[in-house]
Amino acid sequence: VSKDDEGKKSSDEIKDELDELEGQYRIFKIRLFNDYKKYVKINFLIAAILIIILTIIAFNATDTISYSWITVFLVAFSVLPAPVTLLCLWIDANRLIKPMDKVANELEKRALAEKVQEPLPR
Repeated sequence: VSKDDEGKKSSDEIKDELDELEGQYRIFKIRLFNDYKKYVKINFLIAAILIIILTIIAFNATDTISYSWITVFLVAFSVLPAPVTLLCLWIDANRLIKPMDKVANELEKRALAEKVQEPLPR
């Protein structure tokens, strides 16, 4: 087996691995979008519950609130879902992208090493 054949084989292997990595990335994007849709549904449900609670409070505006923790609960229920969703998506995305990033870095190193070993064109 000549050096040209070995170089071509190595180059083809790198291209195949890159194609596989691109496929994994497409699957990652679909999975992340599906997770996003799930979190949107959860946030919508929380918003609907909050609307119901605030409507009940509006109808009972003349009543006094005897528990101060209700205010804290309502503020937390209003503010926390978006940052928690973002944090969950961020953690999931990082967990899924790390292996792909590692493979991409290794592919880059191999491709650059192969490029350095190729003779210069005359």
